[in-house]
Amino acid sequence: MVAPPTLPADARLREYMTSAPIYSGGGGSTNLVADSTIDVPENTQIVDLAIDYYGKRLAVCGDRVIFVYEISTAGENIVSKLATGTEEARLVARLEHPDVAGPLQQICWSDPTQGTMIAACGACGSVMLWREGRPGDWSLVWRERLDGAATTVQIGPKEFGLFIAAGSSSGLVTIFEAQNQTGPLMKIGVLKAHQNGVSSVSWAVPVSPATLASGPAVQGGYMMPALRPRRLVSGGFDSNVKIWRWNADDKKWVEEGTLSSSGDSPPVPPNPEGDQHPSGGGSTVPPPTSHAGPVRSVAWRPNIGIPSNFLASGSEDGTCKIWVQTMEGLNWQNSATIHVENNLPVNRVTWSVTGLCVCLSCGEEETVRIFKEDLDNQWRRVDRAE
Repeated sequence: MVAPPTLPADARLREYMTSAPIYSGGGGSTNLVADSTIDVPENTQIVDLAIDYYGKRLAVCGDRVIFVYEISTAGENIVSKLATGTEEARLVARLEHPDVAGPLQQICWSDPTQGTMIAACGACGSVMLWREGRPGDWSLVWRERLDGAATTVQIGPKEFGLFIAAGSSSGLVTIFEAQNQTGPLMKIGVLKAHQNGVSSVSWAVPVSPATLASGPAVQGGYMMPALRPRRLVSGGFDSNVKIWRWNADDKKWVEEGTLSSSGDSPPVPPNPEGDQHPSGGGSTVPPPTSHAGPVRSVAWRPNIGIPSNFLASGSEDGTCKIWVQTMEGLNWQNSATIHVENNLPVNRVTWSVTGLCVCLSCGEEETVRIFKEDLDNQWRRVDRAE
């Protein structure tokens, strides 16, 4: 399995990281360890970053620790301000658990209506959820271990309650659900997703695009948007992008299919007989894949008011593909392919809040490229940030 991309840690930032309160989890609870410090090795790498809903706090994960910063007035030059420890960007907590034996891989924030929570996953297979009670008082409220290294984690849309999807190097995507916002999460589904490991997962937007065309439903005298079935997209090191859906009748997750790079074609359906599809004469041919190389990242686009579904997938083949489903139930199409110069691998894809722009993080230097669709349905680069 290919290791996840990393961002080099600034030496001044590492030095400043030793000054924050430590929340150390043990025995199912966490306690503030007063007057404690951690020696941060010189080779510490920052693996992932996540900014909260309001853009006021930044979580950074590296070796086995999550660093939480207040950045409410940070503005530009955020890395410099983090490293120098100004009041505009100050380190407020370090979260760690003694049973996390390897580096963390990914972190994400919850929606603020669910409370202040950070989900994280690590190479030791741990998936965990940290919750802030009173301001500055963090506790580890849940932890589970997956088969293989946990490579990706995402908290689901708030409209469906508290859900977590986590992928692992074993090729499985595991879904967890909490019966209420304060209760423990229980395993409700294990999806056999990708050979060679899962690299990324992303939840679908909860509101059906069809609602935007026909108007919201009326419930209890209030205008309420119609919710569609829970859906999830996963990307893997087998070069595929897969769509998953919750079947409310059977109470289980089912695979809708694999997105095919052959254009306007239905997703390749799951094959119970194996990974090869028969092609007459007793011979077998490999099924089409979504990309020519391992998929590193997938992202479901926020709904911006049109009755369509959009996905972005980034791959080691140096491309980001835009997939569109014009209406619910129709086939997915590869509507556009963005080619990165020098075939730099696309390590991360992210949509803007409005869904109008897609941001790519590419290559070993993690250079940033932002693309926007023009009136001719061409995706043009609109930045020069390097």
